[in-house]
Amino acid sequence: MLASAKAAVPTVGDAAASLSLSNAIKNLNAALAELRAAAAKVHEASSTSNDIDAALEQVWALEAELGDLKRELPSGRVAPLPGETADSSASQLGSTSKSVGSSMAQLLTAAAQV
Repeated sequence: MLASAKAAVPTVGDAAASLSLSNAIKNLNAALAELRAAAAKVHEASSTSNDIDAALEQVWALEAELGDLKRELPSGRVAPLPGETADSSASQLGSTSKSVGSSMAQLLTAAAQV
């Protein structure tokens, strides 16, 4: 569309109309650039939204699993995996918590930019 409009400029005989058409083409070009930028931001926000949805589903699944473990705990059927200790589990929990905190910071930064 932009190329067709540019090609039409030399065929316009009236100088004022030709200038007006050139200005309209420049405005159209700028508007299209803004539209492309907005579409890119929407796409980025949509991708972030999908990541958030996936993370929420994973959290809900983990909450359900934790609830199951809490119900089984009094019966004594819950035992650590081979090689697991309280220290290794605490270390893994701390590492995972730091990772979640970092991911949340990135998420908030991305959300603020949209």
